[in-house]
Amino acid sequence: MPYMDGLTCLQRIREKHTGTKVLILTAYDDGQTLQSVMAARADGLVLKTDPPERTVNAIRQAADGQLVFPAAARRWLYDGRDAEPAALSEREIEVLSLVAEGMGNAEVALRLHISENTVKFHLRNIYRRLDVSNRTEASRKFLERYT
Repeated sequence: MPYMDGLTCLQRIREKHTGTKVLILTAYDDGQTLQSVMAARADGLVLKTDPPERTVNAIRQAADGQLVFPAAARRWLYDGRDAEPAALSEREIEVLSLVAEGMGNAEVALRLHISENTVKFHLRNIYRRLDVSNRTEASRKFLERYT
């Protein structure tokens, strides 16, 4: 959003339109983001990587007065911690296997029929989950764990 961040926007909506339902659409699924969204009194959070059907269902649920959060967020809440990194998703494994073969982001995107931004998003999650900071470290861990 070019003029303000989503949480500031949510705060202003809450100040002026108390009955408005607000569902946050984000690329971030970490505990800090969840905590911020909840503290700002959002009616839910949907991940940009979720299938469109899940997003549509979340909109309907929020409109019906339900709090809507992804399964990963519910696990974080129930565990009360942002603990050990979760296992990689099937898509993350696909991305990382191609990176481990030496492909660049554009090649991975072309092969998987996704955008380069989506590849970058997956790589950020992979790095966080594997506790690494670059492609080489991630590839090494992939080869150790998944081959």
